Amino acid sequence: MVNLNSKFPQMPNHQFKADPELALIKRTHFSNLEKEVSNAERQQPQEDLRYTNEFKVKAVQLSYLDGVQIKKVAETLDIHPFMLSRWRKEYRDGKIVADKRQKVTSIKKEKVELDKVKALEKEVARLKQENDLLKKWQRYLAEQHQNDLDSSRNTDET
Repeated sequence: MVNLNSKFPQMPNHQFKADPELALIKRTHFSNLEKEVSNAERQQPQEDLRYTNEFKVKAVQLSYLDGVQIKKVAETLDIHPFMLSRWRKEYRDGKIVADKRQKVTSIKKEKVELDKVKALEKEVARLKQENDLLKKWQRYLAEQHQNDLDSSRNTDET
């Protein structure tokens, strides 16, 4: 087994600023996974990397989360989107099976965290809209007050 970090250094965090959710999921789920390379493949000029079933299953499960695009998952994991699509098909066909002994509670926890983030973003958007509406109302009241002052001055002059 070849350590993933020695063959492929970690991607810089600045690449994940656009999508912090995927960065968090990658750090929590894929940081300790390794890619297997057989001895015969190491001697060839181009290495043919093989991913563990655990890696494939987690990648597929991550791609099935609501609001997560296959392309973003593939970019985050440094794999081609076609490969991830093929893994999804194999997963549906039963060719790739998750280890039944391991609990997949961490992905459920991540989904809960993602749902909380989405709910908070929705609330922020609602509060911004409410704030804008209040600012418009305040401007309207100020204009009405100014119009009242102008009309009272006009009636006093006549």
